[in-house]
Amino acid sequence: IQGDSSRTYPKKNFKTKFFTDSNYKEKLKWKPKSNWQANNKFNFKANWIDATQARNLVNAQMIEKAVSITPMEKMDETKALLDTQGLGQMEGFPVEVYLADGYYGLFTLNTKKDDKTFGMDSDNSKHEVVSVELADQVFRDPKATIDEKNYLTEIHDAPSANVKSNFEKLVQFINQSTPDDFVKHLGDYIDIKSCINTMLYGILSKEYDYYSKSYLLCTWNDGAYFYMVPYDLDSTWGLFWNGSRI
Repeated sequence: IQGDSSRTYPKKNFKTKFFTDSNYKEKLKWKPKSNWQANNKFNFKANWIDATQARNLVNAQMIEKAVSITPMEKMDETKALLDTQGLGQMEGFPVEVYLADGYYGLFTLNTKKDDKTFGMDSDNSKHEVVSVELADQVFRDPKATIDEKNYLTEIHDAPSANVKSNFEKLVQFINQSTPDDFVKHLGDYIDIKSCINTMLYGILSKEYDYYSKSYLLCTWNDGAYFYMVPYDLDSTWGLFWNGSRI
């Protein structure tokens, strides 16, 4: 079962892996759409909170367009993202799901949050994506670290020593820098335009948790420099986090 709070909903998301053999040794890499990269891992998203089944994917398309026209401040550190299929965003399309025990209804078949999504190599310890599980106190603790609880790695089971150390430097800088230093040197740690895009789109789309959980920090150089990617965009356009009201 895939997801966080969505695990508690009556209709579940499924993460799937495809194999050519019944022992699950030989990966079956295939393309659900002709312009996608071949992969053996995909998600079937129930979109329980969103009756339109559209928010995640349509928002992702708009973020992809924004990334495609926003200059990257340090191209050498971030340009791998521009070579990806969806510029770091999930892609998908509606499907009806039938399993052995019957009909499960309408889902979307989505690309997965993995190394291919971000132009990374899971065998390269310098490549990492950090996600956030805190609801509101994100980055406010100067001692925060990648603990796989509040701050998690998405590409590897645990961060490299350098990624962890550099992440801690970013958190310490945010908390301890003077206002002047913050303005002058934030761009040494993270792509500022990517942060601005994330914030502006969160405000524009009335995204419930754009300032806390619905973004990722991507690095291709051991955390020496991060790029912010909006992700998980279903609590948008006024939709409450559990879909109970707009």
